[in-house]
Amino acid sequence: MNITLGAIAIIATVLFGAAQIGFQGSAFAQAEPQEEQQQAFNDHVFVANELSNTISVINPINNTLEDTIDLTGFDNRKPFSFNASMPLAAMHLTPLYNGAIDTHGMNSSPDGKLIAVAARGSSNIYLINTTTLEKIGPDNGIFVGREPHVPTFTLDGKSIWTTVRGSNYIAVIDVNDAIKNNQTFYNEAIATVNAPSMIWFSKDGRLAFVGSQKDSVMDVIDTTSKKSITVVNLTKADPIGFTPFVKVTPDGSEVWLVHKSADAITVINTQQPFNIISTIKLEKGSKPNHVEFAGGREDNGGRGGYAYETLADADPKTNTSKVMIIDTTNKSIIGSSNSHGKEAHGIWANPNGTRIYVGHEQTPILAVFDINGPNAINPKSIADISLGGVNMPNGQFLQSKK
Repeated sequence: MNITLGAIAIIATVLFGAAQIGFQGSAFAQAEPQEEQQQAFNDHVFVANELSNTISVINPINNTLEDTIDLTGFDNRKPFSFNASMPLAAMHLTPLYNGAIDTHGMNSSPDGKLIAVAARGSSNIYLINTTTLEKIGPDNGIFVGREPHVPTFTLDGKSIWTTVRGSNYIAVIDVNDAIKNNQTFYNEAIATVNAPSMIWFSKDGRLAFVGSQKDSVMDVIDTTSKKSITVVNLTKADPIGFTPFVKVTPDGSEVWLVHKSADAITVINTQQPFNIISTIKLEKGSKPNHVEFAGGREDNGGRGGYAYETLADADPKTNTSKVMIIDTTNKSIIGSSNSHGKEAHGIWANPNGTRIYVGHEQTPILAVFDINGPNAINPKSIADISLGGVNMPNGQFLQSKK
């Protein structure tokens, strides 16, 4: 099983506005046989770093940085080269820079052979081969439009749907066309709500649930006709209209939408009439970011479990943020855990749901926690992994960050 993480995308599944982290595969499954548990740790965790435009590759067996994928693109002649002592956000102002700008949301293909990462500032999507850790397809990425947030593979792996939050459409990329023909533009646009933030497909792949970062709504799109079948009003839970994260529970019955500015989470039935099941209110100023699911409970036939919600708000005493733990059956908050960094953002569980990985916007580490058994409601720290960086052609070191 491959693992992909999006700090904006811990694979955007660990970014993420910050890093994203992601693991390919279900994180909600029952505990697997020992050999399958070991197989779940045989690949990598990928973390997208927004400011440095790099992807950190983590070995989940020994919890160390194994490699860094460099998506920058400098003209390294002396008049144009980037000075690493400058603010990282200024790298794209370097003359003749043609690399990624603001790598953010990230997701893996269903077979784990590819990851797709959005570069918000350069308006494109990059494809990475998870075996070679090299770019595949167009070297300068695939243009999709202003402010792409998260690319999501369809369940058959043939297409990538990317929310273009600077507009009102979903950019569809034909994966085969991009790889074999070096197609540099998206193939199709699907009309949707204003400022679409993120897509998550239903368990059978027939529906796409789309959040918005400007309007208090969720769009439901039929993936065959590629037409909206209904728009769910979220005004009561999210009057501001800022929902950056959307995810369907592993059993496919619910879709959870995170309202960052409203400090709330809305839970919606994935079947018509797409009724609101619950609104989970968090403490004012919590600034929730991403949610991940893990741990089917024996007392509930393996269903249910826990949701782990990252909070951007930092405790002034510790200068660190929290991960909120929610019972997915009764939607109650049952506790919280220190995230080991400032502005926790991306979060993902490993395929068998025994560990979570947390990325941060302000602290350049990936925090790893054991959530197996009794640790599910009291996560046990395993490691804080530095995200490293790359040695630039001019001899300077570029720190992976955000």
